Amino acid sequence: MKFKGFWKSLWELNKQSLNWLKDYWFLYILLYAISMIVISVICIVHVLGWDNTKSIFFKDKTAAEDEEFLK
Repeated sequence: MKFKGFWKSLWELNKQSLNWLKDYWFLYILLYAISMIVISVICIVHVLGWDNTKSIFFKDKTAAEDEEFLK
């Protein structure tokens, strides 16, 4: 294995990566945020199941009809 020059090569690689990140930091953060939102929604659906997740956001129409009938 080559150990000679490893740290210098690593430093040069990191400088290039940091220059790229300086140019595209906003898009990188935006991509990360969108990815985390999508993964979180998928995990919630997986844990709760589709029917329970749907009931959080949408009211069951039969329950709404029953409430109207009781009034």
